Amino acid sequence: MACRRSTRLLLIALVTGATLSDVGLSYSQSVVDIYQRQYYRQQALSLIRQSGERAVPRPAALLPTSADSLLRAVTRPEPVSVQPEAPAIVLRHVQRIPKLGRVVFERQFEGEDWVFLGSGRISPVDTMMTRELRARLQAQFGKPTRVMVDDDAAALAADGDIFQFEYWFILNQEIPLVLTDVNGPFERGIAASTSSRFGDRLLEIRDLLLMPLLDSNRKASFVDYYYDDEIVQWYLTGFDGEAFFLRPVSGVGLSRPVLPPRPQ
Repeated sequence: MACRRSTRLLLIALVTGATLSDVGLSYSQSVVDIYQRQYYRQQALSLIRQSGERAVPRPAALLPTSADSLLRAVTRPEPVSVQPEAPAIVLRHVQRIPKLGRVVFERQFEGEDWVFLGSGRISPVDTMMTRELRARLQAQFGKPTRVMVDDDAAALAADGDIFQFEYWFILNQEIPLVLTDVNGPFERGIAASTSSRFGDRLLEIRDLLLMPLLDSNRKASFVDYYYDDEIVQWYLTGFDGEAFFLRPVSGVGLSRPVLPPRPQ
């Protein structure tokens, strides 16, 4: 009986001791937490007093974005290879093609792709009246290679090929160049065409040939026919050595037939 009572007392003592131990541990941990909080609070107040009661901003964190590659391209652009400029064309030889030389010209440049240049620019060549250019070409190179009444005018008009004159050239023995009026004596400038091999230099080539003509002011007499298909009217146009003229032609002839309207 005494042994059983001693065992019960021992168990009670162990349980009580364990409980008191847990309470002591919990109390000790609470004291530490309170101390740490008070310490951090004092540190924070001290920092606020030092910085004038405002927090010192931290530098922004740089995050990678898709724009970084653009920034690198701006700050460190890739080297660009510069193509050397083509040397200026020097006009060493000018061959005007006469009427009878057209077949040889067409055979020489058969199969070439051609590019065209109109007269819509603001330049001396493009703003001069076509009849002025025609008189200067006559003075420098003689008669045109082709005029409308030299050929079957009716067949040309049926194909939409209505013009006043054409000058054909071979420059430097390799560059084909064709100059033609834009709208007969009623327009300004002149149209030019060449092989696509020289297409990117066409404006340079045209001006290289024509600008000396504008500087010289030499003009020669000429007479051409021109057909206006909108009003079905032939004109006689030209330069008599003193003045330019434009006269409607009454009636028709073998070289001046009534032509159908130009195809749209």
